Amino acid sequence: MIAWGEDIKNNDPGYFCKLAIVPFSAKQVWIVTDARRKSGLTFFERNFPDTKLIFVRITVSETTRIARGWQFVTGIDDAESECDLDEGLTWNVVINNDDNLQTYATNENILKLINTIKESYS
Repeated sequence: MIAWGEDIKNNDPGYFCKLAIVPFSAKQVWIVTDARRKSGLTFFERNFPDTKLIFVRITVSETTRIARGWQFVTGIDDAESECDLDEGLTWNVVINNDDNLQTYATNENILKLINTIKESYS
């Protein structure tokens, strides 16, 4: 599956983004929460230059991931599809999905997201 996806992405970096937006292409605000690579974010920047883009990063610690049953697999979890967005980007909102977070911190980031959306309509 990963090799298939890499082949598709190498031929057309925006392929999966195009599929995802078909029913929504006329929207004024895009909240991008599940990009895999910088090329995915670039797709939205290039194709929607007059649209408010909100890039949301959802993080979780390795400790929590392990507690949820995740196990590192070499060649998958260190591949570009899993790591390309880990450095060198500025996110509009970062939400941490750890189990041990205080509710206040999580709610604060969600409120920041809501306010960012509201501001885009001002």
